[in-house]
Amino acid sequence: MTHQNPKAVYACVKYLLTSIVLDSIMILLKKVHLHENKEHYLILDEIQFKPRFEEVLNSLLRIKNLDVYVTGSNSRFLSSDIVTEFRGRGDELRVYPLSFSEFYSVYEGDFEDAWNEYMTYGGLPQIAGFQTERQKAEYLENIFTNVYLKDVIERNNIQNMDELNTLVDILASAIGALTNPTKISNTFASERQTHYTNKTISRHIGCIFK
Repeated sequence: MTHQNPKAVYACVKYLLTSIVLDSIMILLKKVHLHENKEHYLILDEIQFKPRFEEVLNSLLRIKNLDVYVTGSNSRFLSSDIVTEFRGRGDELRVYPLSFSEFYSVYEGDFEDAWNEYMTYGGLPQIAGFQTERQKAEYLENIFTNVYLKDVIERNNIQNMDELNTLVDILASAIGALTNPTKISNTFASERQTHYTNKTISRHIGCIFK
């Protein structure tokens, strides 16, 4: 029986991504027969959170008339091992925040207000849709905490999360000023009574800016 219903493809892929038995991937894929004379498209979002997802993608890439699009928002997709894994079998497209000209094209206001808004909140597209400063600040804080910092912590297996949060605040407040890990370590010891060594601080700074 030939299945052209996209739901059948979705059900199969969903099973593959949740199954720990990846040896049966090709057998399962054969159960979903795509129309041979048509191009089919499969979009997978945030697949990097699934264990051994590279093996799933490699299996899907063997289907000639299946065009696979994969999106991800953390450093797992930016690492050199992923680029090496799929070299020659796909194209990488990085999506960046809006430029000021793009932001201004959808901003409801004059040039000066748009510039101040852009300099304050940046160019993430969702910002242009919020009306209040509180909405914008909460959105950016959520992105920073649940996407950026979470990514840094998980990828580098960092345990002292509170210290890392404070370190980021210190670095952000000292833009344009000279600082060093030893000075920051002394600040933690005197003001927070926390033992945060300059060696650990130096490693965490490297993780943040990697």
